[in-house]
Amino acid sequence: MLAAKSGQSSSAQGLIEAGADIKARDVAGNTVLHYAARNGMTGICGLLVDRGIAIDEKGEGGATPLQLAVKSGRQETASYLVRRGASLEQKDDSGASALDLVTRSGDTRFKGDLELAASMRSN
Repeated sequence: MLAAKSGQSSSAQGLIEAGADIKARDVAGNTVLHYAARNGMTGICGLLVDRGIAIDEKGEGGATPLQLAVKSGRQETASYLVRRGASLEQKDDSGASALDLVTRSGDTRFKGDLELAASMRSN
């Protein structure tokens, strides 16, 4: 988890492939997917989803990995998570969804990309 938390993609990938517990949570309730999404580690997100991690798992503050990617401006990662099935509508503890967050940011291109990604879901 520490490798993903600090944005070290190659270290995170090696640990995941070596059998690290991808479902472990830190004291705040976040999984490695939360940190990978927040840090824009799209490839690591894919590896985790392929290995069965829950894509809409809530972490600190009820935030999903998608919401963290949106809050961090990680457009590519956010769009990828949506294409893989992440919910645009799931709300965090403050009542905000990923779609709410991107709408509030005023970034209409980002919002459009997420909506397009939702129309292209692979599940």
